[in-house]
Amino acid sequence: MIRRKLGLVAVAVAVLAVGSMASAATMALTPVVQATYDATTGALISNTYQVDPGVAHIYRVGLMAKVSGLGTNESFGLIGYDIGLQPGLSRNTVSVGGAATGLTNPKPNFVADSPATALTVTATGTALTNYYTGGQNGDLGSSTSDLVGLLTAIDASNLDGLEDVNGDHATDPRLAIGTTAGGTRIGVVYVKWDGTTTSTFSVLNGLGSVANKATKLFSNAAAIDQSNGANTFTFQAVPEPASIALMGLAGVGAVLMARRRRTA
Repeated sequence: MIRRKLGLVAVAVAVLAVGSMASAATMALTPVVQATYDATTGALISNTYQVDPGVAHIYRVGLMAKVSGLGTNESFGLIGYDIGLQPGLSRNTVSVGGAATGLTNPKPNFVADSPATALTVTATGTALTNYYTGGQNGDLGSSTSDLVGLLTAIDASNLDGLEDVNGDHATDPRLAIGTTAGGTRIGVVYVKWDGTTTSTFSVLNGLGSVANKATKLFSNAAAIDQSNGANTFTFQAVPEPASIALMGLAGVGAVLMARRRRTA
């Protein structure tokens, strides 16, 4: 399971970094629905969370990493977790457009978000093609389709050791992972919801670690924040705003009619 899987990966990464350290930082991984698609064809319906009560849709759930309380030289290091789907939610099986469409179109399984860079590792001269080059970002469990054993990790050995095309020291974009207000998307999972059953998409068994750009070490892994629903998104069928407005008007009309009868 994830705790054993993360432990093995964290140990392997820590060995490369020659050690580990303690940290007071707090990490969270929050699921956010970012698009709605037709349940059969996978065609885009909306770039937002749209609910049509009783109608099944495919949804793109972005996994947003957030880290706070970082100490000197600290930044995001790694995070491992499972995904849990309650009844009414299921893993999407529709694939549209192939791998070349990135996160735009529905696909089965976990899809990593790996922002590209044009930077080079100064010490080795190798390209840092994306944020997770030399690290990991994927479903690394025994199955790549069960959403168990997911891991996202940077390569701490070259953190803040990058240069641009001119050979000048470059700001390492990995230092900013998880520090913006909305967090940093590390990947997405497409799910199918039946449009009826109240169902929760949950990040489970999450363990996180920060990296230190000076020591090139990872902190000891610690549980991620699960307070106040930070690790869940709940799908539920509710009346559309227009329907709510109509019901409100109907209620006002009923009150006015009752008053007229009493004064007649």
